[in-house]
Amino acid sequence: MSTYRSLYSFRIEHEYFEDSNGNALMCSVLPSAQKLMTQRGLLFRQTDENEWTILYDTENAGLDTESDIIEFRVLMSEPAFVFYTEWQNFNPMVAYQIDLPIGKSEVNATDVITEIGVKRSFGIPFCTIMIHLTKELWQAAKKDVPLKNTLIFKTPERFWEYVFICQNTNREISSECLKLETDKEILTFRLQR
Repeated sequence: MSTYRSLYSFRIEHEYFEDSNGNALMCSVLPSAQKLMTQRGLLFRQTDENEWTILYDTENAGLDTESDIIEFRVLMSEPAFVFYTEWQNFNPMVAYQIDLPIGKSEVNATDVITEIGVKRSFGIPFCTIMIHLTKELWQAAKKDVPLKNTLIFKTPERFWEYVFICQNTNREISSECLKLETDKEILTFRLQR
């Protein structure tokens, strides 16, 4: 019976959501990569709501650390993703790519995403993750300290202006009468006249 261990894992997080990526992005193995994974004795599993892991068979695994690359497609399952994500120059008409693993364990996702110049059409994912099965990645897994990267999408900062209109013009509103409450107490404002 085969024993599988973690070879590499990656997470996709978003600051907009408190504990996860809110299922805004989904990853799956491209069919061409599935064939390579079968040949190499690798499995791909979603291990958390926003985390995916490549597992290797400890008895039958063998990688070509010079050329093996596993491709994953990343699909946006939530159309509003682009509205709550800080991503300058995002173009929904082109495809993007991320090359992993990277040197840092956590990184701003938009800093490592590159435009690949392919015009998106039906069936082309918005982003492809390319996992390079390097010698470093393989050695870390064999030492039972597999590499892991976390891609973090940031939330854009916005300036909101609230205008309070008093319907009773005979009564003046004092700043003590106005209150804005949030669940995390992260919003503050001051009264300007």
